[in-house]
Amino acid sequence: MKIKEIFRSYDFKGNRIINAKTNTPVNDDDIVNKKFVTDKIAEALLNIGVSIFPVYVIPEIILEKTFENLGEVGELISGISSTFNKNDAGNLINTIFLKNGVTDYTDVSNPAHYVNSIYRTLVPIQIQSKVSYSAGLIKNILGTETPDVREPAIRQINAPQASDNNFLSEIITIFGVHAKFSGTVTDFPTTSANVRSLTKNLTNTFVIPIQTGEIKCVIAYPSYYGDLSAENVIHNGEIDEQIGDLFVSTEFSVADASGNMISYKIYTLDFVAFSEDVQFTVIIPN
Repeated sequence: MKIKEIFRSYDFKGNRIINAKTNTPVNDDDIVNKKFVTDKIAEALLNIGVSIFPVYVIPEIILEKTFENLGEVGELISGISSTFNKNDAGNLINTIFLKNGVTDYTDVSNPAHYVNSIYRTLVPIQIQSKVSYSAGLIKNILGTETPDVREPAIRQINAPQASDNNFLSEIITIFGVHAKFSGTVTDFPTTSANVRSLTKNLTNTFVIPIQTGEIKCVIAYPSYYGDLSAENVIHNGEIDEQIGDLFVSTEFSVADASGNMISYKIYTLDFVAFSEDVQFTVIIPN
């Protein structure tokens, strides 16, 4: 039977299927489930090569964090979770957290929470979750009670959802840098604690505001960077050779966020107080 013939021949009357020409039920039982017509439509569509197979919603993983990508070396961070939305797939079996590609922690809850300690390092750290889940339910062919006969497949919208134990999330990359410290002071720093009490900067370019009357300035950064020169301290938007040449350099160890000591260059500037507010733009040399 062709599709147009179905719609010409039958009509819905509540839960009854009526012969459109005679206005009588299509069979002797009088009450006919609407499935009769939908089965006929499905059969006709199949006959002309039109797919009436169901579409499946594939599962997804949402890997989330509660911290910034960039932070200070030695900082202890937490707050990574992995949520599995199964959609038309089966239930979650477990979630494995990978640290730089190596299994580091397994959780069976949903959402799963990564609980192992992570300290930022100069080498980027990558965290990813890997989910195992069971097969999903097979849907019926549209308009029928006939199960989908297609072979189950992994995360394909045109097939029942097969199980998988290697479903990978996106990657979270955690970056660490040694902090640079700066600011105006009353007394020049002589200890790690003095330096760390200054303004912390994670980028290699930052601004030091100098208020009227302030006379001491400090710039501190790891010793593996180059030496500071006039080109690296921009005074109100311009290179000031006189100001740049007045910085005095010393070195001593400063702690990172975990207390590990590394060598820092400490640049101090002791100058006559400015009569107005100014600013230094500092560019850390490579």
